[in-house]
Amino acid sequence: MKLTKSDIAKIGSIAIIIGLLLSIQAPVFALTEGPAEILVQTPSGLQPNTQILPLPQISGYNLSYVYRDTNFEKLSGEDASLVYAYGSTDTAKPTVWVAVELAATTGPLHCWETCLINYPLSQGTQPKVTQLDLTDIQTQANPPIVGRYFAFQYHSTNQTQVVLYWYETATFTVNNQTQQKQVKLSLVIYPKSTSDVPASESLLLPIAKEINDYWQPIKT
Repeated sequence: MKLTKSDIAKIGSIAIIIGLLLSIQAPVFALTEGPAEILVQTPSGLQPNTQILPLPQISGYNLSYVYRDTNFEKLSGEDASLVYAYGSTDTAKPTVWVAVELAATTGPLHCWETCLINYPLSQGTQPKVTQLDLTDIQTQANPPIVGRYFAFQYHSTNQTQVVLYWYETATFTVNNQTQQKQVKLSLVIYPKSTSDVPASESLLLPIAKEINDYWQPIKT
């Protein structure tokens, strides 16, 4: 088949359009007034935005995206489960891990102590961790936000983990539609020993407050 100049021109135009469509990264989960899309639709599928992150830059830390836990999303029924890290510029300070979980309702966003302690007990089995602390703490005054410290140690490895977590309701743009989503934010530190739990909790609180301040205009 012989192509005319007109046919070649049409084919060229179609190729350009296809190339442009494949290069577009359309926001799928975007904080409506925030600086970043949390998830974007790319030619290879739905992917986290690793360029501009939905968390504040904090003095003394380097913020980075770590991974998306798709297996946990399927298990829990969440829309997204993303992990970020605040790596300290002071080698004496531990890395602070941040889990951002999104869901249509709070149902899939289980409390830490429910998963690790209350649920096993309700099933007649012993938890795999020992609870070290469970304390509520106000992370923001106006409007008031109450978070919860949960510290525990694994029986099998003696690894200690300190968590400060809380819940938010924020408005997102989802496929060009405005929707309210429930969000669970968890700050996690792995102290070297159980004696470091109080110091770890003190380290997490100011970070939680900075994240709340950063998200407040978005929620409003």
